[in-house]
Amino acid sequence: VARGVPVALGTDANNRLNLFDEMRAVEYLQRVSALEMGIVAGADPDSRGTALPLLEMGTANGARALGIEAGRIAPGLWADLVAISLDDPSLWPAACSGGDDLLNAVVFSMVAQTAVRHSWVAGRPLVRDGRLANMSLDEIRDEIAAVVQS
Repeated sequence: VARGVPVALGTDANNRLNLFDEMRAVEYLQRVSALEMGIVAGADPDSRGTALPLLEMGTANGARALGIEAGRIAPGLWADLVAISLDDPSLWPAACSGGDDLLNAVVFSMVAQTAVRHSWVAGRPLVRDGRLANMSLDEIRDEIAAVVQS
């Protein structure tokens, strides 16, 4: 990170598929190895106290590492987005103050299962109002059961 290498996170090694958990894990594992808080953020001298480097690892750095132009909302770019409810209690009181307080709350304390209200991948809605947009949980369960039983 300190040398400008785009470190990217993924979720293929666990079943939770939650990049916010992965962002937290990066920081927590570094705390254990360095016996210091804020070590990832501190890799960039101007970033100590902000979770921005962790958020970038879980978002735009994935595209950078793969050589894909993405990481901002613009015509012609990939449109993978989440909409987070600032009314979710896991973001209080940071949602009131905004800035780095809110960013740190998103990375370190947000409960994604309740705070993420909408999600789009490649411009297609996957979650609307906290519910799957294209399939029901029953349909998913039935498909899994069919694969397991075959």
